[in-house]
Formats: sequence, structure tokens, C-alpha cells
Amino acid sequence: MLIKLMAIFMWLAVTPFCCGLSITRYMRKKYQNLSMILVTGYFLMLALFQIIYILFVVFYNHFKPLVVVYGVGIAALSVISLACNGKYWIKQHQKIEKVSWTTVVLWLIAFGLVGFQLYKTIFYQFHDGDDALYAVHSVITWQNNNMYMRTAYTGESSVLDVRHAFSAAPVFISFLAGASGIHPTIVTHVLYASAVLLLFYLLIKLIADILVEKQYVPIFLIFVSLMNLFGNDNIYMSSTFLLTRTSQGKAFLGNIIPAAAILGLLLVWRNLKESDSKVTVNQTNSFVPWILLSCVMITAVYTSLMGLMLAALLIGGTTVLLACFYKKPKLLIPCILSMVPLFVIGLLYVKLLI
Repeated sequence: MLIKLMAIFMWLAVTPFCCGLSITRYMRKKYQNLSMILVTGYFLMLALFQIIYILFVVFYNHFKPLVVVYGVGIAALSVISLACNGKYWIKQHQKIEKVSWTTVVLWLIAFGLVGFQLYKTIFYQFHDGDDALYAVHSVITWQNNNMYMRTAYTGESSVLDVRHAFSAAPVFISFLAGASGIHPTIVTHVLYASAVLLLFYLLIKLIADILVEKQYVPIFLIFVSLMNLFGNDNIYMSSTFLLTRTSQGKAFLGNIIPAAAILGLLLVWRNLKESDSKVTVNQTNSFVPWILLSCVMITAVYTSLMGLMLAALLIGGTTVLLACFYKKPKLLIPCILSMVPLFVIGLLYVKLLI
């Protein structure tokens, strides 16, 4: 059991951390921190899985070769990223700043609220009818070596379920189960759900780092935690999906994707604001947020096919507004380039329909 836990820790923590070293290294130094490394690493890891998964679904629908190809590829990328960036990050260590006792208390409250939600996610089960589709697809894929080729409700063989086939989230859970040896239902309801919840609050912390002063970041986290805890107004609220349907693609699409898109757009906005105030901005620093946003849009498709449109509308629409406000039409070029993978995914979807 210990070996299995170490394996799942490698895939859910160590691998995204190593992948994120390469992207975060080329961001502005004020944003180079552990939270940003993990977040960028997660989106790079999930975006690459989505790309490889779609190619397998369209051209060669077999699960085990997908596990081997993606597993070897992402492991190699992690090792290369660590080898190329390890020395840089060792030199970038910063001294721990002294903080007031009130800030420490606020951080303890913030950690306590997030920990409470994590505790409920791990030790309590919320019954939801959609698990008959999401969780069962993960189990069927894990057992039968094909993806979306069986009816989840009966287990019978069928043609490819085109409606859901582009959502790689259940298959990624099957990958984690196959790579670690832990049953997919345990990965779904405990391990993967915990990772999604922590990823959400890492994103909120990074957004707070940009929007508010450092001493107010824990207050920002506290307010968001309270809104989620008391946000179960009806079954359609994003907080309801985050806390009761955490491992489902809809929870990811309704919480993680918007937060990540806002984070990437805030990074773009900060670069525009500084360049507008005559502060020199490195071209590499300006382009890196678009790599993150491209990964976010690809990951949106990972959660649901609706993400193909929703993420692109959010990011593209905001970019147009920024380009108009700052009078920089060139800003549309990296935006369009970041959406090229979505265009290719759309063409592959049309191929399946035809």
C-alpha cells in the first residue's frame, strides 16, 4: 500500500511540480513561487494528456498503449525539466520574511477552512447520480482497455460515445489508477478529488497575490472559503460542484478553469500595465502567460466538450477588451496562436461526427 501511495504522490505532486519548473522560470520573478510552479505544471500535464488522449480516441482507441505513451512521455519531460532548471531554482531561494502575529493567525484560519473542506472530501461521501457515468467510465476504461466504447449504465458494448468522448477526465483517473495500482473509485472520490480542491485554492492564492497586498492574501482565501462553504444555495452553484462533485469534469470546468483563465489574464494585464507605464517588460515574460492560457483552454476540453467554446470566449473576449483599452492590437496575435490547438481539436471532433 505504501508503494501505491508513493506512486500516486509522484503523479499528483512531484510530476506536475517538475513540469512547472520550465514555465515558471520564464515568468517575472515576483510570480516565481511554489504555488505557481504547481499550477503551471498541472495545466501542462493535463493539456498534454488531453492532446495525446484525443489522438488515441480518434485514431487508435486502446487504453494501455495510451498509458505507456503518456506515462513515459510525461516522466521524461519531468526529468528533463528538473535537470534543465534545477540549478536555477536552487539559486533562487529567498529568505523567509518576518510577519506579524495577526497575519499568522489569519493564515491559520485560512488553512483551517481549506483543511476542513479537504477533510470532508476525504472522509465523507456525497451521493450523486452522475457518478453512474463519470466514475463508471473510469472503471470500464481501466478494466476493458478501450475508451467510451461501452455503455456506462449497463456495461454493454456500443459505438464510440461521441458526445462525451473528448472529455479525458475519467480516462485520466483510469491512467492514475493503472499507474499506481489503486482502484479508480478510490482515486476518483479521495485522491483526485483532494488534488482538485487543493489546486483550486492554489489558484485563488495566486490571484490574490496579484490583486491585493501580501498581508491581505489570507483574508482573500478566507472569504472565498466561506463563500464555498455556504454557497450550496442550489444544485447548480459552482461551490456545490466543487465540494460535492469534486472529481467530475463539471466541477473542474466550473471552478478551476475560470480561476486559471483569470490568473493568466491578470498576468497579461500586469505586463500591459507596466509596459504602458514605460517599465521595460521582457518579451519572454510577456509570452509565457499565453502558454499558460493555451494549456488552460486545452484543459477546458479535458473537462467537457463545452470547454472548447466557454474558455475561448472568456479568454478571447477579455483579450479583445484589453487590446482596445491599451490600444495594442498586436495583443490579438498571441491570443490567436494560443487558440490554434482548439481549432485542431474542433477539426478532429468534426472528423468523428462525419
